[in-house]
Amino acid sequence: MDETVTIDVQAVDPPQAHVSAFFTMRNLGKSTESMAVRFPIANSDGFGKFPEIKNVGIKVNDKPTPFNRIEGPDPTYGNEAQSVPWVSFGVNFTPGVDVQIKVSYDLDGTSYQQETFTSFYYILSTGAGWNGTIGSGEIILRLPYDANPQNVILGDSQNAPQFIGREARWFFSDLEPTTGDNLKFDLVKPAVWKQVNPALENISRNPQDGEAYGRLGKAYKQALFAASKGFPRTDPGAVVIYQWSKDAYDKAVTLKPTDGLWHAGYAELLLDYYNWGLDRDPNHSYTADLNQGLKELNLAYQFAPKDPIVLDLIDQYSSFFPDYIVKKSDGTLNFLSLTQTPRPAPEVTIPTNASIPTQTSAPTSQPTSATPAAEPITKPPSPICGATALILLPVALITWKSRRGHG
Repeated sequence: MDETVTIDVQAVDPPQAHVSAFFTMRNLGKSTESMAVRFPIANSDGFGKFPEIKNVGIKVNDKPTPFNRIEGPDPTYGNEAQSVPWVSFGVNFTPGVDVQIKVSYDLDGTSYQQETFTSFYYILSTGAGWNGTIGSGEIILRLPYDANPQNVILGDSQNAPQFIGREARWFFSDLEPTTGDNLKFDLVKPAVWKQVNPALENISRNPQDGEAYGRLGKAYKQALFAASKGFPRTDPGAVVIYQWSKDAYDKAVTLKPTDGLWHAGYAELLLDYYNWGLDRDPNHSYTADLNQGLKELNLAYQFAPKDPIVLDLIDQYSSFFPDYIVKKSDGTLNFLSLTQTPRPAPEVTIPTNASIPTQTSAPTSQPTSATPAAEPITKPPSPICGATALILLPVALITWKSRRGHG
């Protein structure tokens, strides 16, 4: 009759969530039925392994209920040939009397350790084992901080949730679920997003703190890319994250104009985002961002010419953009597209409603010099950067493969 699921993401790393699933069941027949309700506790991770959920608890009408471990088909793709663990527990269903079933467990997020994103899954398709549709349902994704489209990554085919404080909520009604209805929630890892709030708080206390703006820009940049030198997000929230990161970096290098490492971080944001060449905001000039990125890299080289981070970026981008960055025979660099033009201080807007503890690396300052600006240039071919893949982890839901009576 009804299903309410809360995926309560914890502020831990590696990512983990506590899941509470409440089911209202009603016997539509005329006689009492006693049956073993089954619930899968493992499914395929897509790589030949079947990790189990942890700390499973069952309650029927608010009373703790013992359960047995059994074997059943893998619920992910309806694969009856693959056997995985399930739990089974007895329930009596009296005609016309609602029975409340609660299943709770702990669920690991799916991602590689070096990734900045993680995913949580919830399987709805096993609900097809009961008679009729799922009358109504609500899925709640609860974060340790305010939820928004910048930290909850929404795909093109995913229905937009209702954002209320720390929660993103999805609703459905009269659903006869299939494997296509199984849910996947992508989000920025809490350990990454939690770096935002301290920087915002520092900025509110001292609006001239260039270090805080730099740390904020870096935190947003990490929330934009899957990993260091990984692919960037392409969802609508990514456009906002990219602009927030640009604004914060721009303010950082304005307040700390001779700090080579903040110039390097800004250059990395602009050049990596440009380099992927993905479809983004059609009203935005990414050629201008390329110009700005090359300018920032030149400034990083001027102010921190021996810093290993700067030198590593120089090596990368001189191969990515050989038409614009040339290494001379004496080892120095020539930025062919740049001219010596003063850089105006920008007007920037940093969001105040982003929620999240803070980046630890602090850039160092080098001697001051003139600030160049870039002339318009054309876009060179985009080299291919390494990408990462997400791993599937299990989440479960009440049912079994076949329809049973009038429950």
